[in-house]
Amino acid sequence: MAQAELRDDELVRLCLQDDREAWETLVRRYGRIVYGLAVKTGLAPDDAADVFQTVFLSAYRNLHLLDRPESLSFWLATITRREAWHARRKLARSVTISSGDAANPLDAAAAPAPLADEELERAQRTALLHRALEGMGERCRGLLEMLFFTEPAPSYEDAARSLGVPLGSIGPTRARCLAKLRKALEGLGF
Repeated sequence: MAQAELRDDELVRLCLQDDREAWETLVRRYGRIVYGLAVKTGLAPDDAADVFQTVFLSAYRNLHLLDRPESLSFWLATITRREAWHARRKLARSVTISSGDAANPLDAAAAPAPLADEELERAQRTALLHRALEGMGERCRGLLEMLFFTEPAPSYEDAARSLGVPLGSIGPTRARCLAKLRKALEGLGF
């Protein structure tokens, strides 16, 4: 079974056995979510990148403490929120100290509101979507990513030119790829 097709509990088991490929899969699967959640708390991209590194280092050190491996995404989201809060506090302290302001540095870094259940659910759906896309062939993945993840979305003419395929094949290929994606998502329990 390819690493990208593993359930979270299987992936955690392999990571605990120091399987390097499993760790790479875990970071690929959840990296965008961790980084996105860090940015969503108000951190600048560089600070969010630092949080990303800290979260995965913490996961590496503490994965054995995860009681329910199937809840890996929620566990990573919790670590991300905590680390982002710490990063915001540290940044607020440095701004307060450098500006000489006597105000309480914690006021500027008040704990962010916890992510709403809808946001965590959206993060999980996004992880499943990327996981399903990873398991698809390059042609389908490339077409779907181009049509649905590129801003602004390219025209069919631009997509055909970029992919080197006839214009008339874009629509039917898109339909087949979406059907494959739907089947892959269903296989992942979505």
